[in-house]
Amino acid sequence: YLDPYAAEHVSEFFAVASEAFFVDAAAFKAEHAALYELFADFYQQRPAG
Repeated sequence: YLDPYAAEHVSEFFAVASEAFFVDAAAFKAEHAALYELFADFYQQRPAG
């Protein structure tokens, strides 16, 4: 689901995962529930509800 570029470096992973979190939150939550919760706490937002 995440762009393969995320595997290049930890900073790229964070950027790609952040984009997925905001752009397609429902799919991100479905595929990566634990990571979704971490990002929701970090950004203090729950875009997937």
